Amino acid sequence: LGAARTSLRGAACCRQRPSASCPSVAASRGGPQLGCESRRPAPLGLSMLLEGGGSRVECVDSGVVKSAMQSQELPLIVAFCAERCGPCKVLSSQLDQVSMRDNWRLRILKMDTEESEENGAFATEFRVRALPTILWIAADGSVLQRAEGPLSSKMITAIAEHQFFGAAEPTKTPARANVQLPDVASGVLS
Repeated sequence: LGAARTSLRGAACCRQRPSASCPSVAASRGGPQLGCESRRPAPLGLSMLLEGGGSRVECVDSGVVKSAMQSQELPLIVAFCAERCGPCKVLSSQLDQVSMRDNWRLRILKMDTEESEENGAFATEFRVRALPTILWIAADGSVLQRAEGPLSSKMITAIAEHQFFGAAEPTKTPARANVQLPDVASGVLS
């Protein structure tokens, strides 16, 4: 039981309602460790850099996303999801695939917008109207691109390579990918 508590401590997306289907609970019972719920919590919410291995998707709350945006350490992919959302579950598996890519220096964060009022308010600041919504955020905290709906791991990767690492623009851009976002610091539309 102690192992289950340790693995659940850093898993914001299943901390409130762990179940037998949660990978952390399954791991404590000798099952496989998959997905964001099974990673060990990083100290003080700091990320584990993507350096290969298993999934490195971090299930976080709005405070961690704000901190990551202000830290200016690494570019971010932020997915706004909800536990009861079917398309969000599809996106989660795609994000897990993206996160397993070797030699990427970025963070992939997943936030449950329905977990707390703070998370919901934070999502509203970014005009999240549909779930899932994905933001590609530069290391300086500026939002480079957004997309709504589940995307394939190939499309998520192509957009990240274009926005963060200077690769060619993806040939097919997802619907609603470039929407005007608020300047969070000033509260004014950019």
